[in-house]
Amino acid sequence: ERIGSAVTFEKNQILFRYDEIPDRFYVVKSGLVVAYEEQANGNELIYYILDKNTMIGEANMMLDRPATVNFKALEKTELICVDEKRSAAFKCAAVFGIQ
Repeated sequence: ERIGSAVTFEKNQILFRYDEIPDRFYVVKSGLVVAYEEQANGNELIYYILDKNTMIGEANMMLDRPATVNFKALEKTELICVDEKRSAAFKCAAVFGIQ
């Protein structure tokens, strides 16, 4: 939590939408997040179910790329939110092996 702030998402709450360029990323502390595509007929095509210690949206944020799928909480989910400002420190720490 030193690099971000704790946030809680309720079931079906959206983290990112398709084609959104995120200004933050998340790390799952507990709960589940689903990566999915909304189909024209209203169904959801599920790609991944993400759980504890999974990072979500970090590559999109760092590369300034839009999300290729939607992400939402599959149940009540606790995450660490890392915004762009804090991610600079995160990247520096990762490069130099600082904890």
